Amino acid sequence: MISSARRPAFSFAALLALLALIIVSAPASAIPIRDLHAVTTSGVPAPPYGPGVTVTVTGVVVSPDNTFSLTSDEVVVRDTTGAITVFRSGGGYTYNLGDSVTVTGQIAQFSGLTEISNASIVTTHSAGNLAYYNDPVVLTCKQVRDSTMNYTTIREDRESQLIRINNVTVVAGTWPTTCTGLNVTLTIQDATGTTSLFLDKDTQLCGSSNPSGAFDVIGILTQFDTAAPYFDGYQIKPRFLSDVIPLTPGPNFVGVPTAQATDSTSATVTWGTDVASTSIVDYGLTPALGSPPTVIIGPGELALAHQTDEYCLVARIERATEIYGRLIRQWCRA
Repeated sequence: MISSARRPAFSFAALLALLALIIVSAPASAIPIRDLHAVTTSGVPAPPYGPGVTVTVTGVVVSPDNTFSLTSDEVVVRDTTGAITVFRSGGGYTYNLGDSVTVTGQIAQFSGLTEISNASIVTTHSAGNLAYYNDPVVLTCKQVRDSTMNYTTIREDRESQLIRINNVTVVAGTWPTTCTGLNVTLTIQDATGTTSLFLDKDTQLCGSSNPSGAFDVIGILTQFDTAAPYFDGYQIKPRFLSDVIPLTPGPNFVGVPTAQATDSTSATVTWGTDVASTSIVDYGLTPALGSPPTVIIGPGELALAHQTDEYCLVARIERATEIYGRLIRQWCRA
């Protein structure tokens, strides 16, 4: 009788990690991307990988071409140590989402953002490698705004990383529901504070539906700071329409509902939604409060209401106070 061999336990996560290392096994000349994010006290890429130095990196494409630019190569490559923006004016190469590539170019800085410029693909190793590399780093608005630059180590290790901020709302700026061909910067807020949300005109976000309420957002942590020292202007830059995840299912309100033609017996309420939809309005007494009877009553002359120089006699206010008190007492006894 031949017994079967005992197989050692091996987790799926460990298998993915092993495959990822095999997929992006860097050539001897490739530099760990993390090494490119050391900066000087002015925020400029620091030696030995300062501006103009030729470098080679190997990683997986987490933001493909034709996303942030339709005319140039502007992509993000990520390895197990970090991520870097890769740029080439006028394009010329194909970077598909999930491709494992080796890229060479010169270190440059664009408005504070460290990148590999004049980049070209040395080798495309394989495709479909997102299983291990498409997991965003979860950060807060405050961490994006205040902690991307590490003042202790003088490094920007999170720059160009794929990140996620949960449960945010727009508190300043207007969502580009109509694409005007311009980039849009909004201010978003979570429980920790605010940061900037950059919507690129070349992405699907330009002309997209306003998420209205709270949403989660995935994107690249970029920077736009035009003056030294380059330690400000950090922002999240979503790649795809699917990177914005509304927490309240649509359709969403466009603007605020308004009441018109209001009188003692009726009112007309109007609102708009971002997509054609059917709305249901609940109205009536509130069971949670015991279904109290409802009455609209207030002091003053109706002929003077809602106009310039509206006023009310003190005697009327005093009389109304007595009526309110009587209604409350009667309802509470009931």
